[in-house]
Amino acid sequence: MKRSLCLLSGLEAYKVLCRWGDIQSQIAAARCKYPQDRDRLVVKITIDAEELSVLPLRHYLFLFNGLSENEVVDRLSSWPDPREHIQRSFFCSVIAIPDRRSSEQVLFSPHTALDMETVPTLSRNRECA
Repeated sequence: MKRSLCLLSGLEAYKVLCRWGDIQSQIAAARCKYPQDRDRLVVKITIDAEELSVLPLRHYLFLFNGLSENEVVDRLSSWPDPREHIQRSFFCSVIAIPDRRSSEQVLFSPHTALDMETVPTLSRNRECA
């Protein structure tokens, strides 16, 4: 499972890097279309396809086990992002994996999930030193 998450994280990071210009263009369009959600935009990257979309966080709340939109924002915003030096123009990302039987499986950002897992571990290791 961990290796799969690492692989998906790498694919996500690569897609974001390769499509950064397209992502920025779609974010600008989404900010105009959803002005009330300009700080809560989610980039959806489809793995193994050239599809990319930007929608408000409320479209992806099904990924967060019944948490409200504000609870998701509070929890993700309270996490110390190790990439703070990178100006993020979107709230978070999700990836979509095409499935043979259905249209796609959508997952919360593996890259962010791995970062969230390692930050507390690093903090605990510092406390023990």
